[in-house]
Amino acid sequence: MIYVQSFLRPEGIGGKEKYCLEHEAGLRLLSLALKDARGIQIENIHEQIARDERGKPCLPAFPEVYFNISHSWEMAVCALGNSPVGADVERIRQINVKLIRRILTDREKAFLETCPPKQQNLEFFRIWTLKESLGKALGVGLGLDFRQAEFLLSPWKKEESGKLVELDGVEWMDGRAEKEEWRFFQTVWEEEYVISCCTKEREEKLVRIS
Repeated sequence: MIYVQSFLRPEGIGGKEKYCLEHEAGLRLLSLALKDARGIQIENIHEQIARDERGKPCLPAFPEVYFNISHSWEMAVCALGNSPVGADVERIRQINVKLIRRILTDREKAFLETCPPKQQNLEFFRIWTLKESLGKALGVGLGLDFRQAEFLLSPWKKEESGKLVELDGVEWMDGRAEKEEWRFFQTVWEEEYVISCCTKEREEKLVRIS
């Protein structure tokens, strides 16, 4: 299950204050998602979250519950599953050229160059969020060498926006045998955000909480 919720971000807020606001929005969404999907109600959820041996957030009181939260600007996302899961959301914005060099493979760069200029920001963040979600699902986060996992996409179709679309997956550059285990889901939300999820679940559902 992938839950999404928008929240208000006061004008002019930035830095650590901005991050704390977004993180609190993510934790609130996690609480709502747990109650909706599992009937689990947790008081002061930030006090119940720990980190496993790799540093990935977990709920020791509910070891059967796997989750991952992400937030960007005025949007929070939470993925829940019965096995490791990763989620990422990014607001579509101007591409950072340094990120392109650091994150994309040569074939991903070539794909980006074939896209119309107005769509390149969207397509870049599609790839970026897929790699982020993969790193989170693996439990290594930004420790993943993003150029060792390659996503060869087709241009996003506008009519798919708001719908959760399953993608073909990832082509590993280092020959990992586990590549077939992961499934990737993605949507463009309100033409402003890209949301991606990496999971081992066979089906995923997108739930909006107002």
